[in-house]
Amino acid sequence: MTATQVSDEQRAGELGLTPKQFAVLKHIRRFRLTTTEATHRLVYPDKTLDAAASAIKRLMQAGFIASATLYARNRGKKKPYYYLLPARAEAVFGDAPKTAGPLGVAALVERYGVLTFCLRDPNRIKLSPAFFARRYPQLVAKTIPIRNYFGDTDDHGVNRIGYIHVNRAASVERTLNAFNRTVIGKRRDHPVWRAEVFARNLFVLGIVTGTEEKAKAFREALTESWPNIPLRIEVVPEIFRMINRR
Repeated sequence: MTATQVSDEQRAGELGLTPKQFAVLKHIRRFRLTTTEATHRLVYPDKTLDAAASAIKRLMQAGFIASATLYARNRGKKKPYYYLLPARAEAVFGDAPKTAGPLGVAALVERYGVLTFCLRDPNRIKLSPAFFARRYPQLVAKTIPIRNYFGDTDDHGVNRIGYIHVNRAASVERTLNAFNRTVIGKRRDHPVWRAEVFARNLFVLGIVTGTEEKAKAFREALTESWPNIPLRIEVVPEIFRMINRR
């Protein structure tokens, strides 16, 4: 048992929580939101979906989790919910409150997209901003965000740095310009990123978009423009419902 595990168990006990319940809070903190399905797969994989739902319900009753709707309607089914940390739970980790109420559309789409992207492949490990800064201090720059990174491994076991872009723009051309100028271009033009990451082919681009058509367009254009950058593209139709709130 590691020191971190002991610490987590101690903190869970101090809060009157089980280690698994505390793991749910840590999971939400990492992704800034969760769903019942995500909690089931990432925290309670050996239990049923109902068990994960019950765990979330108990944490909500204790005031450690808040809920909000992903979008208004679900074709006659129950409204889909997401869960986040209220100020009380964020204080447990020493964080300044950031998610006291329902998320705005942009934040919701981005966070849900990142969560779903990582769920699609168990080998995709989301890197928190704090971890990224500790692990790669030389890659931290004021003009380059340190959120939405994930760990990726090539066929030879070499670790690579992946960045997840969640597409909200309607225009494919506008998004491709953002990839070329900002997402890829800004990093490639940074001297340390260029020497330590791009020159060694260690950058991976993850994309979340709402339709197969856009996924195909992104893959074709980016493969031509950036042939040495592996692509991980996931289609998540729900993000358009979140944008339109319907």
